[in-house]
Amino acid sequence: VSNPESASLPNSRVQLWRGSLDFALAHTIIGVGPARIESRIAPYIPPEYFLSDFPAVRHPHPHNELLNMWAGYGAAGILYLLMWLTATARQIKRKDPVGLWILWSFLVLLIHGLFDVHLGVPLPGTLFFLMLGTICGSGLSGREKETPFLRRRYCAAGFLVLLSAFYLVQNLRSGTALHQGKMLLSQNQKQQALEKFRKSALITPNAPALYMAGQVEFFDFHRPDMAIFWWKQIKNDLRMPSFLHLNRNLGHAF
Repeated sequence: VSNPESASLPNSRVQLWRGSLDFALAHTIIGVGPARIESRIAPYIPPEYFLSDFPAVRHPHPHNELLNMWAGYGAAGILYLLMWLTATARQIKRKDPVGLWILWSFLVLLIHGLFDVHLGVPLPGTLFFLMLGTICGSGLSGREKETPFLRRRYCAAGFLVLLSAFYLVQNLRSGTALHQGKMLLSQNQKQQALEKFRKSALITPNAPALYMAGQVEFFDFHRPDMAIFWWKQIKNDLRMPSFLHLNRNLGHAF
């Protein structure tokens, strides 16, 4: 269901970032702790956010890694972010080919973190900090000689770059299709929206696209069998027994 007054409102994520920035500025020194953001941020979120098409029920993080660190850890979080930037600048200045390849993968995760919070997730978080440690420590023992081990490092780093580039493109395609589908749904173009949700899920299976496809099938086209087909994939293929946004929207509908 689309809010007709929301067509002229800014994107809901931008509104959330505005509130998160005010929240971080109000707790710059010591922060509030990463586990307490959800319980403290609500008064800072602009009312326009809740009038947009895609407000969330819960706000455990501001969907921005920098704001999350700032609000959660205060000055310590800011210093930590400066360490990231310093390590990145040192690596660019050093011009070590292997290090630069690792740096590419590091920056992919860091840039993605500007639009979401993912470093608390075990796999990407572990990879991020492993790469951060590699970047900080590379080159400390002087220039390495060409050895079979170093050549293997080149191959491994090159594979990592290609793999991260592939998933970056796939995630961008899938995310773009999902966003387009939501925009079409807000304009009441249901069939076109459903096609975008299907496209997003086919490119990269993801819970939001599967959930939105099922929602349109169930509430707009009255095809419960197709809705179940999409929703079952969240549990069976993605191994997610529960999906918060799914529960929220079904609760609102009923």
